[in-house]
Amino acid sequence: MSLAPPESIEIVDGHYFIPERAGAYLVHAGEEAAFIDNIIRFSIPYLLETLEKQGLKPEQVRYVIVTHVHLDHSGGTAELIKHCPNATVLCHPKAGAHIIDPSKLIAGARAVYPTQFDDLYGEIEPIDESRVRIIEDMESVELGSRTLTFYDTPGHARHHHPTLHSWAPGPGPPGPHLHFVAGSARPVAAMVEDSPNPL
Repeated sequence: MSLAPPESIEIVDGHYFIPERAGAYLVHAGEEAAFIDNIIRFSIPYLLETLEKQGLKPEQVRYVIVTHVHLDHSGGTAELIKHCPNATVLCHPKAGAHIIDPSKLIAGARAVYPTQFDDLYGEIEPIDESRVRIIEDMESVELGSRTLTFYDTPGHARHHHPTLHSWAPGPGPPGPHLHFVAGSARPVAAMVEDSPNPL
């Protein structure tokens, strides 16, 4: 069953090439927030605008999450954390080295887009290792009152880490929960039975 995400998750259009081609997600819980996927450098104003519309400040962003290092998902990370001084970058073990030193990603993308790279992605800067945290398969982090869980799902990329955010759909007795999975161009919400590993 396909459902809209909860009110605590905002979908941000990154305007990559064309509208609605690539999305980022702002997850907020109480006084804390996290961005999942950071699209490209030129998308960051849209992310920060969405944060402001939710009454939140960049200082309240606790995590900047990279589901995988393809540049349409990770290219804006370095620019975003400049604006979010308290944020830690969370990423797959195989992605960490490329977040810290993106030179191989840049070289590969420039080989594909030799004349378009700068217009597509702009400058992609290294990120200090002290701001990067490697997340293992099935590891969870707390965000306010919420829990975000990461799953190693090689396929689209060998270092792919979709992020699972679970919440009860409303008041009432325990039962099925909704699980929101971010890590592709569009979000997925599904009703599944409670399970330690709903994927």
